[in-house]
Amino acid sequence: MHALFTILSVITLIAAANGQAVYQPCPILRAYYPAPTIDKNSKTIQSFTQDFTDLFDQLIAVGGSEDFGPITPNTTSFSVILFSGAENAEEDPVFFEYQHTAIESQEAENVTNNTVFPVGTLTQLFTVYTWLAEIGDESWDAPITQFLPEITAAASISSDFSVNWDKVTVGSLAGHISGIARDSHACTIGTSCDKQKFLDAFASKPAVFLPDTTPMISNAAFQLLAFALESQTSTSFCNTLSSSILNPLNMSQTGLLSNNNKNITTTTTNPKIFGNYIDSSMSGEQPSLSLYTTSNDLARFGHSILSSKLLSASQTRRWLQPIADTSNLRNGVGRPWEVYHAGQYANSSILDVYTKTGAIGQYSSYFGLVPDFNAGFAILAHDTDGIVDLNVYADLVSLALLQLEELAAKEMAARYAGTFVGDDEGSLVVLNVTDEGPGLVVTGLEVNGIDLRAEAADAAGIDLEDLDFRLYPSNVAKDNLQQFMSVFQDRSAPADMGTPTCITWMDTGSVGAGAVERFIFEVDESGMAVGLRLSGKEARFTRQV
Repeated sequence: MHALFTILSVITLIAAANGQAVYQPCPILRAYYPAPTIDKNSKTIQSFTQDFTDLFDQLIAVGGSEDFGPITPNTTSFSVILFSGAENAEEDPVFFEYQHTAIESQEAENVTNNTVFPVGTLTQLFTVYTWLAEIGDESWDAPITQFLPEITAAASISSDFSVNWDKVTVGSLAGHISGIARDSHACTIGTSCDKQKFLDAFASKPAVFLPDTTPMISNAAFQLLAFALESQTSTSFCNTLSSSILNPLNMSQTGLLSNNNKNITTTTTNPKIFGNYIDSSMSGEQPSLSLYTTSNDLARFGHSILSSKLLSASQTRRWLQPIADTSNLRNGVGRPWEVYHAGQYANSSILDVYTKTGAIGQYSSYFGLVPDFNAGFAILAHDTDGIVDLNVYADLVSLALLQLEELAAKEMAARYAGTFVGDDEGSLVVLNVTDEGPGLVVTGLEVNGIDLRAEAADAAGIDLEDLDFRLYPSNVAKDNLQQFMSVFQDRSAPADMGTPTCITWMDTGSVGAGAVERFIFEVDESGMAVGLRLSGKEARFTRQV
């Protein structure tokens, strides 16, 4: 499955529909709004849940959507969840779920969020997470030969097209840019692969590209990572996966497919796989293709990443980054993320969605994280007629993400916008929001009677009437203090072939020492701003209620 996550159609075309405004604010990437509060008991989320339940009910009733396309509800069974990454949601991260059981599935039980599905190449994400939890990311630049020196000896047939294994790094294997062949044809998905058999079959295969050139999927790459893990842990990949990820997260319905019997028994509690028989003796690398799981377990999995439960926060931030582009401008890759860049390039904000898709037999899966909203989603599906295309289901999820964006915008306005009066006479800050884009617009800024907006415009070389002075949230915070950063833009700046360039990341902090670049909000226990400080100024401001 090559799904394109079309969140673009519902998040980014709103501004374009207006047609008349060339100017668009250019926020700093990942600094649009503070992540929204997702409280499943709140009226907002309950209303949200009902609205999207109705949307899915309608999708099933009519067999598709005029906006997104047809589905096959008679043959496709599926489970969809949305989950939060908030620390207080660890025990129950799911805030929306929807399940459907196809009438042709011939299953005695209906799909629930505890129904087990194989997930194919989504397995790769678990393999990389296991590596990070067990070894860390300091080894990304290390050659794979540091962990598997025997691969060089196994590459007995040398040619001009041979892989130079000393140049293939752990990070390139995890990030789809190793340049090696796709499959070994030496393993089966239901058993641990024999290392020597794998190396004999694969080590001498010619390179497709030189390492670190371009993204290409290699299932064999993740088998190499698993062998390298085993060399470091002195235990099987399956055991390390369980001890590092599955057991700490209580993912009791997740494991690797096994050949132990024809009904797909597993390495742990042998749960029943939904749908038809899947041949666990089929060719394929276990660390790339063999995982089974439930939507409930995937919620725990996703929550743990967003909340940095198993990794340090700094490690998580490094992991949730693209490392290369693809030939599609909307898609990049990470380790092993399939990163979707949602947004109108150059003149509007970009929302990165970190996804991993999977397909095996008659099963499809789609997992995604949206760090900006501290939320994620999972879609698991089975079709009696073949692999199901999950685009339509993902499109409905994109509508849900739009709702989270709107929730974040409203919450930021309620918490931070308003009038702040200084302790000294002639000191005032006025913050508003607009429909043009994210951020807090500074419409008034005076300290001791001095207009600091005018000073900032002068320092930036912008006419005051053309100044767009906005604040965007930083992830730097301490105790009850939350930092926002200033961005200065010229509304009259000339367009480049009709498209304003978005380069505020290059300009932040460049206006000069006199400009107020950091706004420090004092917030109460409910998250509401009650006070404000300005970097480099003595003044303190109190929010007027």
